[in-house]
Amino acid sequence: MKYTYDQVKGAPQEEQGGDMQQIFSFLLAFAGTWMKQKVFIWMAFFFLLSSCATMKTRSANYMQIILNFGIIVMGFLSLYVWQPKHEMLLQQQKEQVQPQN
Repeated sequence: MKYTYDQVKGAPQEEQGGDMQQIFSFLLAFAGTWMKQKVFIWMAFFFLLSSCATMKTRSANYMQIILNFGIIVMGFLSLYVWQPKHEMLLQQQKEQVQPQN
């Protein structure tokens, strides 16, 4: 008895896991947000822009692009909006404590 198996064709390379620029963008954005590094966030942003500019098909995985963009926006907000307000409040608290001593 001879067994025959159907050959499963894999997905094209573009559809398997996204391009490397999107992966680097995700990793840099996550590391930049977590470690509070502005350089990582900016690099992730430019990797994402480069990835979007060189997309060959419009059927790319938009969920990955949206996820990357969301993490980058969260990183920008945490570094440029929320962190300065927190540091300003800490500075005001230190100034209030020093004259009493």
